[in-house]
Amino acid sequence: MAKLEGILYKAFERFFIFRGYAPLNILAEVSKRPEAYQRHSDNEHKKEIIRFLLQGEYAYFPELVFAFRGADVTGLLTEFNGRDDVEYSAEQYVPGLKVLKEKVPHSGYRARHAQLGVNPKDLLRVDGNHRLEPFDEDITWWESSINETAPEDYTEEQKGAWLRSKAENNRDNAKKIIVPFAIVISNSDIADSFEASIFNNINFKQKPLRQEKNIQNIHKFLKDSDELGRPHDLTMKLVDLV
Repeated sequence: MAKLEGILYKAFERFFIFRGYAPLNILAEVSKRPEAYQRHSDNEHKKEIIRFLLQGEYAYFPELVFAFRGADVTGLLTEFNGRDDVEYSAEQYVPGLKVLKEKVPHSGYRARHAQLGVNPKDLLRVDGNHRLEPFDEDITWWESSINETAPEDYTEEQKGAWLRSKAENNRDNAKKIIVPFAIVISNSDIADSFEASIFNNINFKQKPLRQEKNIQNIHKFLKDSDELGRPHDLTMKLVDLV
């Protein structure tokens, strides 16, 4: 069992959210893709994400969103209706939850420092599955994600050992990266529809940024970046011409 640490509080008057930080591999181990509404990630996109995480100075993405089933959310909402803080009694509604002493902040809308014990695959990946699936893969997948080649004078055996070493090193470095997460507490009896609605809200309710506006922002703030590769250089030169 993994013990996640974070802050527990209510949001939008109908959700209880557990927010915290953890290494990518731990979050991958305790979660799984929900087949009811989440498709498998594109393989090349997963490789791009790993390269981005390992090479980018500006490597960042929003918090991963999970669902934790089996709680009595109705009881939680009733217990804390009209209250501005979370108390120890929240533990009786969420299996594995331990509410700690510290309140954040000390006055006003006070969340609780808490721990949530979760077993492997207890959490459902509502948003961010593509960032976690690489850690479900074996070492041969990590070898396929390497876009470098071994020295030409290496023997085939040496090239294989070189590739395996690079893959293991990349995996070890990536899995230790700390990322933010949010766990939405949900009831088991309505879990699929509840989580699918959150998935829809995250992925389809927001107005997408127009491509030309995105390029304008990159040109303004990241024009001289040497991390984004040759396509970036060509795009910036084209913008200058226009």
